[in-house]
Amino acid sequence: MTTPKPWERRDTDTDKSWAAFCVYRDMGAGRSLRELQERVYGRKEGAPKAQGNGHITRWSSEHDWVARCRAYDEHLDALNLARVEEGREVAFRRLATMREKALRALEKMLDDPDNATGPQLSAIREVLDRTGVALPKGVDVTSKGEKVGAGLAELLAMSEAERKEEARRIAGVLSGEPADS
Repeated sequence: MTTPKPWERRDTDTDKSWAAFCVYRDMGAGRSLRELQERVYGRKEGAPKAQGNGHITRWSSEHDWVARCRAYDEHLDALNLARVEEGREVAFRRLATMREKALRALEKMLDDPDNATGPQLSAIREVLDRTGVALPKGVDVTSKGEKVGAGLAELLAMSEAERKEEARRIAGVLSGEPADS
């Protein structure tokens, strides 16, 4: 038989003390025995705040509620951190996929610049900006109207072999390889 986790029911918990502990545990970081007293035993309208109940104070001490709740809070925190980390990993994978697609599209446009349109280039720029990719100096994927913009003019003037080499260089820089001097 496995040892129960600190926040789980123990053999020493009575039905009443367990029910009170569950309310206390689930109150979160701002929990207090006074607030628990009011939730468990109620408070009439206009009555002064509860002065505490011997049962609750005794149960808390006898059943180590503070340490059990600390363990529960740490458990929830670990679960939340794992979810956050998982979400970050998913976001990074999505960004990497978007970046790779944008790089392939840019390389394709450099190979066949006559079919490159302004909206395509704007979309590539947006993806690269969102993924934190800075284009190398001299490469601009903005557009003028429907044709390739001024930043790619130099690339368009290159021979096909030079454009392919430049596309490979740009893709390398965008994927983190050091730039040629």
